[in-house]
Amino acid sequence: FTGIDMFRSTVTVLGSGEVAMTGEGGSTGNFNRGIVLRTGSTIETENGGISLTGVVQGTNASYGSGVTLLGSTVAQTGAAASGAIVIDGSGGGSGIYNTGVTMDAGSTVTALGTTTIDIDGTGVGNGYGYGVVIDRGSTLSAVNGEVAVDGTGGAGGNFNIGISLEVKSSLTVTGTGGITLTGEGGGTGVFNTGVA
Repeated sequence: FTGIDMFRSTVTVLGSGEVAMTGEGGSTGNFNRGIVLRTGSTIETENGGISLTGVVQGTNASYGSGVTLLGSTVAQTGAAASGAIVIDGSGGGSGIYNTGVTMDAGSTVTALGTTTIDIDGTGVGNGYGYGVVIDRGSTLSAVNGEVAVDGTGGAGGNFNIGISLEVKSSLTVTGTGGITLTGEGGGTGVFNTGVA
């Protein structure tokens, strides 16, 4: 099961208020996820920080994900904003495709002002345990803040990639900020790369 599941829903906080969500996925079977923001869902603040933390218990089998953004938006909209956007996900399980953080289907994480964006994902399992996946037109963008992505691949099998930047994904800083990617591959087989 999924700890927090949003579909075409919106959470908005004005002023300096913050949003913090913590979700824990299930412990049996497949497709257990900590947090899922599905198509059309939005989490936004004006000047306050945003924190999304998702974990999946270790007894999950396969296809678990700590945090999944699927055609959704996470944004800090105030030009004077300074709080951080932090997305932290850890996939659990002994099978395959247990990822930390997944951004897919044109998802966006956007920060104005000096806000930093920090994405931290840890994959697990026995193959295809991606730490962070940014795919299919998904974007991270900031103005004067830093964008940092830190991903660690799973420990067993093949294709345990720390950070995977896939089809038409992009990371952009338009002002004085910078971009840092830190990826560590795992596993005992092949294609276990840090950043791909």
